[in-house]
Amino acid sequence: MGSRTWVANVAFVPAPGAEVRRGLLGWLSFDIDGTWHVDGVMLRRTEGGRLSLSFPSRIDRRGFEHAFLRPTCDRARRAIERAVLAELGLYPEAASPERPRPEDAPAELGLADRHGRQRMARGRRP
Repeated sequence: MGSRTWVANVAFVPAPGAEVRRGLLGWLSFDIDGTWHVDGVMLRRTEGGRLSLSFPSRIDRRGFEHAFLRPTCDRARRAIERAVLAELGLYPEAASPERPRPEDAPAELGLADRHGRQRMARGRRP
Protein backbone atom coordinates (compact mmCIF):
# COMPACT_ATOMS: atom_id res chain seq x y z
CA MET A 1 0.00 0.00 0.00
CA GLY A 2 2.57 2.50 -1.16
CA SER A 3 2.18 6.17 -1.91
CA ARG A 4 0.01 5.72 -5.02
CA THR A 5 -3.71 6.35 -4.80
CA TRP A 6 -5.23 2.95 -4.18
CA VAL A 7 -8.63 4.13 -2.86
CA ALA A 8 -10.65 6.09 -5.42
CA ASN A 9 -14.17 7.11 -6.44
CA VAL A 10 -15.25 7.66 -2.84
CA ALA A 11 -18.95 8.53 -2.63
CA PHE A 12 -20.83 9.60 0.51
CA VAL A 13 -24.56 9.63 1.24
CA PRO A 14 -25.47 11.41 4.50
CA ALA A 15 -27.63 9.71 7.12
CA PRO A 16 -30.88 11.30 8.38
CA GLY A 17 -30.54 13.67 11.36
CA ALA A 18 -31.74 11.14 13.94
CA GLU A 19 -29.07 8.66 12.86
CA VAL A 20 -26.38 11.36 12.92
CA ARG A 21 -27.25 12.11 16.54
CA ARG A 22 -26.61 8.42 17.32
CA GLY A 23 -23.22 8.45 15.58
CA LEU A 24 -24.05 7.19 12.07
CA LEU A 25 -22.90 9.94 9.72
CA GLY A 26 -23.73 8.17 6.46
CA TRP A 27 -22.80 5.50 3.95
CA LEU A 28 -19.76 5.21 1.72
CA SER A 29 -18.78 3.42 -1.43
CA PHE A 30 -15.31 3.35 -2.96
CA ASP A 31 -12.95 1.41 -5.21
CA ILE A 32 -9.89 -0.37 -3.86
CA ASP A 33 -6.84 -0.73 -6.08
CA GLY A 34 -8.96 -0.52 -9.24
CA THR A 35 -10.19 -4.09 -8.77
CA TRP A 36 -12.82 -4.02 -5.99
CA HIS A 37 -15.87 -1.79 -5.57
CA VAL A 38 -16.90 -1.61 -1.92
CA ASP A 39 -20.42 -0.41 -1.06
CA GLY A 40 -22.52 -0.15 2.08
CA VAL A 41 -19.70 0.94 4.41
CA MET A 42 -20.95 3.09 7.28
CA LEU A 43 -19.10 6.18 8.43
CA ARG A 44 -19.53 6.55 12.19
CA ARG A 45 -18.35 8.90 14.89
CA THR A 46 -17.34 6.97 18.01
CA GLU A 47 -18.24 8.14 21.51
CA GLY A 48 -14.67 9.42 21.74
CA GLY A 49 -15.20 11.54 18.61
CA ARG A 50 -13.03 9.47 16.25
CA LEU A 51 -14.28 8.81 12.72
CA SER A 52 -14.54 5.10 11.96
CA LEU A 53 -15.61 2.85 9.09
CA SER A 54 -17.99 -0.03 9.73
CA PHE A 55 -18.00 -2.68 7.01
CA PRO A 56 -21.20 -4.40 5.81
CA SER A 57 -22.34 -7.62 7.46
CA ARG A 58 -25.46 -9.64 8.13
CA ILE A 59 -26.85 -11.31 11.24
CA ASP A 60 -27.92 -14.93 10.86
CA ARG A 61 -30.94 -16.60 12.52
CA ARG A 62 -28.88 -17.50 15.57
CA GLY A 63 -27.66 -13.92 16.03
CA PHE A 64 -24.13 -14.38 14.70
CA GLU A 65 -22.63 -11.62 12.59
CA HIS A 66 -21.05 -12.53 9.24
CA ALA A 67 -19.02 -9.90 7.39
CA PHE A 68 -19.53 -9.60 3.64
CA LEU A 69 -15.99 -8.28 3.49
CA ARG A 70 -13.59 -6.85 6.04
CA PRO A 71 -9.99 -5.74 6.33
CA THR A 72 -7.60 -8.60 7.03
CA CYS A 73 -6.16 -7.00 10.17
CA ASP A 74 -6.24 -3.83 12.26
CA ARG A 75 -3.33 -2.33 10.31
CA ALA A 76 -5.23 -2.81 7.03
CA ARG A 77 -8.38 -1.30 8.58
CA ARG A 78 -6.46 1.79 9.68
CA ALA A 79 -4.89 2.16 6.22
CA ILE A 80 -8.28 1.90 4.50
CA GLU A 81 -9.87 4.37 6.97
CA ARG A 82 -7.02 6.83 6.45
CA ALA A 83 -7.21 6.59 2.64
CA VAL A 84 -11.02 6.95 2.50
CA LEU A 85 -11.07 9.87 4.95
CA ALA A 86 -8.24 11.54 3.00
CA GLU A 87 -10.26 11.21 -0.22
CA LEU A 88 -13.15 12.96 1.57
CA GLY A 89 -10.80 15.71 2.74
CA LEU A 90 -11.24 14.70 6.39
CA TYR A 91 -7.81 13.28 7.02
CA PRO A 92 -4.86 15.49 6.15
CA GLU A 93 -1.56 13.62 6.02
CA ALA A 94 -0.33 15.37 9.18
CA ALA A 95 -3.29 14.26 11.31
CA SER A 96 -3.38 11.12 13.42
CA PRO A 97 -5.94 8.40 12.49
CA GLU A 98 -7.04 8.23 16.11
CA ARG A 99 -7.44 12.03 16.39
CA PRO A 100 -8.98 13.69 13.34
CA ARG A 101 -8.93 17.47 13.64
CA PRO A 102 -12.27 18.83 14.93
CA GLU A 103 -12.49 21.47 12.20
CA ASP A 104 -12.31 18.70 9.60
CA ALA A 105 -15.40 16.95 10.91
CA PRO A 106 -18.00 19.34 12.34
CA ALA A 107 -20.51 17.73 14.68
CA GLU A 108 -23.63 19.01 12.85
CA LEU A 109 -23.24 16.59 9.97
CA GLY A 110 -19.74 15.32 10.38
CA LEU A 111 -18.36 16.05 6.92
CA ALA A 112 -16.75 19.20 5.58
CA ASP A 113 -13.57 19.95 3.72
CA ARG A 114 -10.63 21.54 5.51
CA HIS A 115 -12.02 25.02 4.70
CA GLY A 116 -15.32 24.28 6.46
CA ARG A 117 -17.33 23.87 3.25
CA GLN A 118 -19.84 21.02 3.21
CA ARG A 119 -18.88 18.16 0.90
CA MET A 120 -21.30 17.28 -1.87
CA ALA A 121 -22.64 13.74 -1.67
CA ARG A 122 -22.43 11.49 -4.71
CA GLY A 123 -23.88 8.05 -5.21
CA ARG A 124 -26.82 6.23 -3.71
CA ARG A 125 -27.61 4.81 -0.32
CA PRO A 126 -26.91 1.08 -0.24
